[in-house]
Amino acid sequence: MARRKRAETPAFAKYTVTHAWGQNLRSGPGTEHPVLRVIPRGTTVEAAAAEQNWVRVEDGWMDRQLMKEG
Repeated sequence: MARRKRAETPAFAKYTVTHAWGQNLRSGPGTEHPVLRVIPRGTTVEAAAAEQNWVRVEDGWMDRQLMKEG
């Protein structure tokens, strides 16, 4: 019996904060959620999940539109 090849887990996308004043890290995916802290411009983060225009990073959510992928 042939073994089935396991599906590879996709690599998570990396994003760099491009907004001049940094970017808010929020407790949830949306501006209605409280700001946990500000991530400085030029910081690279790795997304663990995505929901519409928001990406989950470390311990919060960031707006994907204020970042550059790669």
